[in-house]
Amino acid sequence: MAIQVATKAKLDGVKQFVFMSTVKVYGENSTSDNPWTEDSECNPVDAYGRSKLDAEVRLLDMNSKDFTVSVIRTPVVYGANVKGNILKITKFVLSNRVIPFNGIDNIRAMVFIGNLVYIIKEVIKQNKSGVFLANDVINFSTSDFVRNIIKEAEGKKIFIPIPKNVQKTIALLKPSFYNRLFGSMVIDNSNTIKKLKIKLPYSNKYGIKEIINGIK
Repeated sequence: MAIQVATKAKLDGVKQFVFMSTVKVYGENSTSDNPWTEDSECNPVDAYGRSKLDAEVRLLDMNSKDFTVSVIRTPVVYGANVKGNILKITKFVLSNRVIPFNGIDNIRAMVFIGNLVYIIKEVIKQNKSGVFLANDVINFSTSDFVRNIIKEAEGKKIFIPIPKNVQKTIALLKPSFYNRLFGSMVIDNSNTIKKLKIKLPYSNKYGIKEIINGIK
């Protein structure tokens, strides 16, 4: 669908096409020693990642002096009215006194919707082509993220580790969810920041407040 839309846009004289992609074009996990960058090798492991990468390649081939193609790869996007696991975890923290997410020593790349919109706006404003990575300034671990929700929550919370036997059960029954909780996904988007000459306007703390405000 993206290729058909871009082809029609180019024929109609549209000057720029922005394609929202995903960091899943790289794979599932990365580390602090080898973070994903705009130039990292892509090795998607699922159909979603492969389809996005295929579209990226074909769209970038359409780039020309009269038709700018911009690809923006995003990790998990969060903010008010967020869905999925972030919403489930946030609701759990807000509604329970004992929170079993302490001691998870990983890094999970995320981007607040306000920062993502700012990057998109600058890519369009500056008419920049190529691949761009969206990410917040600070990367949280799962425990850091939950800890910051606790700070904004009402009432005293008890923050404890997930018992080992529960971890094993999660890994066995829901391996993808286990990976999102305990695995690392590290991004270095310094090239995007330099190319656009920007400073992201929103902090992680602001984004977490927006999640909570969206639930209340």
